[in-house]
Amino acid sequence: MNSSHPTQNGSHPYLRAATTGVCHHIRCLKPERDHPTASKPVDRPHLDLLHTHLAALHQLLDQLADAARPPYPAAGRHLASARTRLWQATAHL
Repeated sequence: MNSSHPTQNGSHPYLRAATTGVCHHIRCLKPERDHPTASKPVDRPHLDLLHTHLAALHQLLDQLADAARPPYPAAGRHLASARTRLWQATAHL
């Protein structure tokens, strides 16, 4: 049984890049050490890009749930639940 992690063998480079991008935005929006109460304002492009990212993740989870459901019903249910929660977060954004 192969237990290699997908991010270690490079099978999901786009997903890794997207995660890195989200982490970059988180760091950019954090308050600076000198002024911990002064957080940076969030502009419309940040929100639009985050919404686009969440919508793309929603599509990915949808495809993964459909692929996992027949051979692994429990995994398909878990992915479908994650898809629902992600959709709720996307709708709130």
